[in-house]
Amino acid sequence: MNDNTTHASDFAFDAASDFAFDAAVRLSEIIKQYKPGMVEEMLKRFKGEGFILAFLSDGGVLIPSDLSAEMGVSSARIAVVLRSLESKGLVTRATDESDHRRVLVSITDAGRERAETAVAEGRSNVERAFREMGEPDTREFLRTMRLFLDSISKATH
Repeated sequence: MNDNTTHASDFAFDAASDFAFDAAVRLSEIIKQYKPGMVEEMLKRFKGEGFILAFLSDGGVLIPSDLSAEMGVSSARIAVVLRSLESKGLVTRATDESDHRRVLVSITDAGRERAETAVAEGRSNVERAFREMGEPDTREFLRTMRLFLDSISKATH
């Protein structure tokens, strides 16, 4: 378990520079300190097979361009990931009977099971972290995370 002590240096910013820039750098440093490669791993999950399986398990049959738009990645990247998922028996691709130019993608039972397992494992890890943090810190984390995501959302739209 990590030391839960808050250190003044965790929140002290260089007065001569922009606190927001310093905070972004500190956030990256903190994440890397706890688990090297964690940010890259999180981004990989949001851009790869796991995201597509989770998205398909919620949405039924989709076309690759829907996945591309939702994930913000190229259609070429989607094609590569779908080919990999199909070879593993996790998705199927079929020609749309009403429009032979379109490909329909759906999740298989094995793909749905894989997605459900990944979601359950992720949720379990988050629950474990929240239990270690305790209720007051978890509430504060959720409050500030909402503020953070609201700000990010405004900056990207």
